[in-house]
Amino acid sequence: MGRRYEALDGLRGVAAVAVVAHHMFTWWSPTDYRYAHSPQGLVFTHLLPSFRGAFLCVDLFFILSGFVIASAYRDRINSSADTYTFVIRRFFRVYPMHFAVLIVMACAAVLSFGALEFQDEYEASNFFSGLLFLNGWLRSAPATWNAPSWSISCEFVAYFLFAGAAWSGCLRSRMVGRIAAALGAVGYIALVIRYGEVGVLNHAAVVRAVAGFAIGMWLQQEAQPIRTIFVFGYAEIVVAGGLIGSTLLPDGPLALAFIAIAAALVAFLQSDAGPVARVLRTRMAQFLGEISYSIYIIHWPVLILTTAILRTEGIVISNYWLGDLFALAMGGSIVGLAFLTYALIELPWREFGRGITVSDTVAKA
Repeated sequence: MGRRYEALDGLRGVAAVAVVAHHMFTWWSPTDYRYAHSPQGLVFTHLLPSFRGAFLCVDLFFILSGFVIASAYRDRINSSADTYTFVIRRFFRVYPMHFAVLIVMACAAVLSFGALEFQDEYEASNFFSGLLFLNGWLRSAPATWNAPSWSISCEFVAYFLFAGAAWSGCLRSRMVGRIAAALGAVGYIALVIRYGEVGVLNHAAVVRAVAGFAIGMWLQQEAQPIRTIFVFGYAEIVVAGGLIGSTLLPDGPLALAFIAIAAALVAFLQSDAGPVARVLRTRMAQFLGEISYSIYIIHWPVLILTTAILRTEGIVISNYWLGDLFALAMGGSIVGLAFLTYALIELPWREFGRGITVSDTVAKA
């Protein structure tokens, strides 16, 4: 079984909260710039504009997934039974929560009688593509219904590619990992050249998932050499600060800096040592990391419902300090709800997936 990387778990939790804050910004901010359909000027805050570029934390998720899954499964997928175990357990790790949110969104669409202003992206055909987990890579606009699930759908493509490479024995060659990481870097650059941005949300989004996953997989492969290259200690603070600062850059070529810095931070934190790692290993960060998937997957319907209430009631929070308090309260509510969905849906179904498979190829990832 692969070891647990506590600092990386904490980093995943912090990244999930950052994505929530980013979506609060895009839905409520008077200076929204990414989503044309977003109702602007509902909640004015000091805090949320700082997260305008935190959508790139999704790419950090991809890198983390590649790292952790490679650690857990690289040498443990040696047969069709192992491959079956891996795929089934990944499915029950992510799909039940996705399905639950889809059902909630469908009920909201039926019962809202137009109050939620569901648009073309909430067509029935899009619902079924989401139901089949195809919404991230077979559509021209994957951010529909359960919008954050586009990344999970795309990441599943990376799971299949990883399982096939591991089963074939390709991953035993370090050169294969290095080539995959190089292709991942090329993939990100190609997105910028073709679309002018890293944060694409069309059918090419699968490139983001596979590219980030490949880079994370390479980082895990080179774990020992990386430990000897990097000087730990307060250099972690510099890298972590660079990661935060890079989210303030506009999407485009400069956003590639975030990918590079995110990879460097993962390389640092894998040792679970240093001042940043100590912060990420605190009880709160570990709690957020444990429920990070539930935070990520359930925050969208909560924000849609909240936005609908604000618009229907004509509420505008124009006082910036009250807006900050409102955003913090909403974030706390989302974390609390995520804890419940983790305990009632995510965890039981994860254990179910483990229970119906028999291979030894299992790790918590």
